[in-house]
Amino acid sequence: PFTLAPGESSRFHTRAKTLAGYLKNAGHDGRARVRLVVEDALGRRREKAFRFRVEEYLRLKDE
Repeated sequence: PFTLAPGESSRFHTRAKTLAGYLKNAGHDGRARVRLVVEDALGRRREKAFRFRVEEYLRLKDE
């Protein structure tokens, strides 16, 4: 858990190639459907669904 004071915000980052690897290992490929879900301390949920191009991100060159 991560606590934010009123008025504060937070961002979460992950490398696209890393996420693509996790999805591939879980059996997903092509344009997998992904859903980001966050919930606050009051139980309010926010969701964002999108398509994630697994194969394309796996081909990215490492930085």
